[in-house]
Formats: sequence, structure tokens, C-alpha cells
Amino acid sequence: MKKIVQILSTLILGSHLGAASLPGVVLHEHLEATASVSTLRQIATSNGVSIPDRALDFQQNYEYKNLADFLDTYYVVTSVIHKAEDYYTITKAYLEKFKAEGGIYTEFMVCPFCAACSGIDWKEMIVQVKKAMAEVEQPGRFYSRMLINLLRGLDTPEKAAEYVEWAIEQRASGDLSIVGIHLSGDETAFPDVTPFIPVYQRAAQGGLGLAAHAGETTDAQNVIDAIQKLGVTRIGHGIAAVNSKEALNLIIEKNVSLEVCPTSNLCTHAQNVTSYVTHPLGALVEAGVSISINADDSIFFRETTHLREMEHVANNFGYDYPQMRAFIADGITASFAPVELKQQMRATLDGYIQKGSF
Repeated sequence: MKKIVQILSTLILGSHLGAASLPGVVLHEHLEATASVSTLRQIATSNGVSIPDRALDFQQNYEYKNLADFLDTYYVVTSVIHKAEDYYTITKAYLEKFKAEGGIYTEFMVCPFCAACSGIDWKEMIVQVKKAMAEVEQPGRFYSRMLINLLRGLDTPEKAAEYVEWAIEQRASGDLSIVGIHLSGDETAFPDVTPFIPVYQRAAQGGLGLAAHAGETTDAQNVIDAIQKLGVTRIGHGIAAVNSKEALNLIIEKNVSLEVCPTSNLCTHAQNVTSYVTHPLGALVEAGVSISINADDSIFFRETTHLREMEHVANNFGYDYPQMRAFIADGITASFAPVELKQQMRATLDGYIQKGSF
């Protein structure tokens, strides 16, 4: 099956890039949103609930009025998750699919608030996620790690501090499956990150990586605030930075990497993106910004994947192999993986070049 994907990819991309010939590295994926509709129906049946047909209307064209409209859909569809074990099912399906596509490393977001809203103990949810991670991990070939997802306007700073303190305790006990935190949610309604400054400071002290969504639906000031106030080294989306020389200079000066999600931005009309070719990715690359390519919320955005996102980028921007490889290399560098694992992933990437596999 993997060979077929590689052949099709080469035919689609012509001389630009056989995207399947590059190892997949993902830094921006919301776990609940990776579940296929068939998986969601399976979970709903096991929980004795149904998914209203209207809840799946997003499949008609995968278009949303805006980010808030998408979030409403997200919460309705994922409301079928009722048990901690459901997270095991979702995690295993996601990791196996990504691995089959040639993925070697993913940092995906888990949401304690979302679990709690479904009546699930968020710590038990993470236990089930870790169980699936352990089963799919293949030393020397495939790894996955978690980011604790904090939600603007829903998680209080006190609750966020609870998540972070627990994650730090896990690391102290030798469990390194949680590597960072990531603030997301409705950026337009809750743009102020100041309440989360102490949480981020504590996370940094505890050895956790720092990331935050910013500049997806608001202006570049939110990107600047996330860097200056929260001390992040990664920005989820961050595409509004293209409109601000100050933001671009700060991103480059502080070695901040952007987690760019083209199809996501197209579907939610973030920064008025109306097509792949009008996406600010090209301008960000030209400005010298470190960028990784990501799917964001796979099932909700045209059922995309990391491989498909790489293909969209190669096709619509005409990038050659060195630039596409640079996206993977930037992802490895920006990841919150330990130094030894980063070195291993770089060796894997170099090995693909040595094989001439594109």
C-alpha cells in the first residue's frame, strides 16, 4: 500500500517532489480531530449515542464561515467521545495511519478540558493515549509525543497550572511522553495571553516546550505577544506575521518556528485565505522564517493528512526538493524532542537523500 502511495505521489507531483519520499514530521495536530467519521460512528455506537446527520454537514464542502464556526462543529462532532478508552481508539488509529504514510515523528495536542467536558478523568485519558503510543512506537523508526492543549476562554489559568504541574511531575518520574504545552481556542474572542504568563514560566522551569496558536484569526500583535509574553519557540499558524515587519524580525531573531496549516487556513478563511496560491506561505518562506507543514484538524479540513499537505504545497508553490526537505528539517529542529532523537531524525532525513528517493 505504501508503495502505491509513493507511485501516485510521484505521478501527481511530477518533477517537483515525491512527497512520500520524505519522512513525515508533524508538530500541529489536535488529537480528537484526527478521528475518521467511521471511527467516530464506531465510538458513538459503543457509547450508545448517535451523531446527528446535521453534525456531519461539514463534509459537504469542508468550508466554515470562520474559526468560531469551525469550533462549534468540532465540539458537536467530538461530543460522542464518552470514555477514556475512546482516546485509545482515536490515538492508535491516528498513529498507525501517519506511520503508514511514512511518518517518523508527531507531536499532537491532547485536551484535558475536552475530556473533562465529556465526564472523563483527564489523567485517565492521557493514560489511554500513552497506551496507544507505546503500542505503535517503533524504536529507530517511529515516535510520538504529546502536548497539553490549553484553551483560551475555557481553561482558567488555575486549571492550566494544574495540568502543567502534573505534566512536570510525570517528567520528574521519568515519563517523557508529554513534551510541551500549546495554547489554542478562540483567539479573536480571547486575544490576551497575559493571564497565562505564570503557567508558561512554570512550564519552562519544568522542562516543557512552549507553543501557542497566534496570528491565525487576529493580527500580528498576537504573534508578538506570544513570543514576548509567553516565551514560545513555536507559533501555531502565525500567518498574520506576514503583514508585520516587526513580527517577522522578532520571529527570526528569536528563532521561532511557525506551524503552518494551509488547508486549515483555507477552510476557515483565516487571514482571508481563499486558495492555496494566495496563502502567505510563499512570503513567509521568502522572508526566511522557519516553517513546518501540518494538517491541524485532519478530519474537518477535507480529510487532509501531512502527506497531502506536502503535496498541496509542492503543487501550488512549485517548491523543489531542497525546499520541501527544509520544511521537514525545520520541523525536526523546532520539535520538543530530546537532542538524541532529533539527531536520529536528521540521520533518517539524510538517509532518504542518500537513497535518491524522489
